[in-house]
Amino acid sequence: MTTATRPPTADRQPPEGLSELPLSWVWTKLGAVLSHIEAGRSPKNQGRPARDGEFGVLKVSAVSWGEFLAEENKALLPGDIAEPELTVRAGDLLISRANTSELIAAVVYVAHDHPHLMLSDKTLRLVPASSDVSAKYLLYALRTPQARDFFARNATGTSDSMRNISQEKIREVPIPLPPPAEQRRIVARVEALLTQARTAREALAPLPALVKRLRQAVLAAAFSGRLSQPEPGDEPAAELLERIRAEREQPSGRRNREVARPLPEGLSELPEGWAWATVEELAAQEPYALTDGPFGSNLKTADYVVAGVRVIRLQNIGIAEFRDSNRAYISEQKFAELQKHEAQAGDVIIAALADPVGRACLVPEGIGRAIVKADCIRLRLNASIADPKYVTFALNTPAHFKRAADATHGVGRERINLGAIRNFAIPLAPLAEQRRIVARVEALLSQADVIEAAARAAGGRIADIERAVLARAFRGELVEQEAGDEAAGALLGRIGVGWMERGTNKRSR
Repeated sequence: MTTATRPPTADRQPPEGLSELPLSWVWTKLGAVLSHIEAGRSPKNQGRPARDGEFGVLKVSAVSWGEFLAEENKALLPGDIAEPELTVRAGDLLISRANTSELIAAVVYVAHDHPHLMLSDKTLRLVPASSDVSAKYLLYALRTPQARDFFARNATGTSDSMRNISQEKIREVPIPLPPPAEQRRIVARVEALLTQARTAREALAPLPALVKRLRQAVLAAAFSGRLSQPEPGDEPAAELLERIRAEREQPSGRRNREVARPLPEGLSELPEGWAWATVEELAAQEPYALTDGPFGSNLKTADYVVAGVRVIRLQNIGIAEFRDSNRAYISEQKFAELQKHEAQAGDVIIAALADPVGRACLVPEGIGRAIVKADCIRLRLNASIADPKYVTFALNTPAHFKRAADATHGVGRERINLGAIRNFAIPLAPLAEQRRIVARVEALLSQADVIEAAARAAGGRIADIERAVLARAFRGELVEQEAGDEAAGALLGRIGVGWMERGTNKRSR
């Protein structure tokens, strides 16, 4: 056996920016421990996964998400047979040479043979130069923050949605190399710890869906009367509605308003003192109390400016939540032209497009002057009959989303129009009870927020643990060094390369 000569002390200093290693370890480059890199080909395909007996070629997504996903493939055309040397085999270490900026050079280990799947030109096979170079060790080494940073800095391409990394750059990524026996001990310890982390992550996985169902259940209960009780002195909602309807029969109440339409059929029975009301009936008695945004050439991309009057857009509407990101502005002059579309704090904004259509939020305090865009509908309520938060919550119930979806129209991207919104039915409680319901809903939704935040924090801690495991592993701190282990320098000598040299590319496609 050939033993590598230990380099001078100066040569054992780590490359710039890399940490010091235990005495028996060395910094090297990935290419130094590879026999070769294999690339496949990307033939024409049927655009669907391969079925039983068919051959398929891997998609980039097969190697993108931390484990090998054999189902992520496209069936070859009839008569196009996979090349045996390109099929996927147990023990393969695969890396993507083209992907998004976040996933470029994602790497996976293949546990089983897949004789009907072959590499594409975007999925490369990294072949270790010796059985004493653990493919699984390289897998975890290439997932460290240092390696991920190297790939991110050396990827090419102008679009974040598709970056490329060359085989040459893949070979140049620095990796810390321990003795062969220690590689195996590190892999065993890393996998044991990451399995525990994965178990914890799987336990957290159902929580987002459960919290979503909790929020939906809270809102459903609120608008069926199960979260509140009537109190003496509450004016029945029916009496409130009759008073409003009487006022609107006066001449002064008819301007810029449509005649109220009948309520939809099939509405459920409500608690005593409640009544069904349309959005039209709950709107303030003023011009443009219910309006959509300016369409077409009235508001163009060219009208947006760096700062000025805020434009509320579809992406600002969450489910009972105003999203303050994705800000857009128009000038004061343009605002003067579009003032009838103005939105003020306390107005309800309804999404005319998915997802989901009909969701609503309140314009928050402090936003200043604003207008709504054409994909939004602005509702200004009559404060003497309807609490804005109450109506907002009512417009975010599962029952409302179903009615809104049924009212959509159009080809491609369906939407709801202003006329449909006018006739949406709201289960109206007495005004004082509305406020009690709002307080109760907010308290329960706050509890849901706490659960969700705790789940996110726990997920973050798991990710921190996973990063710490890898960091300790590749500093030589996760397992003990043993005196009888062959030094990594000797392994490199047997492979036939020098310190920090790139290995010979014996075969590439």
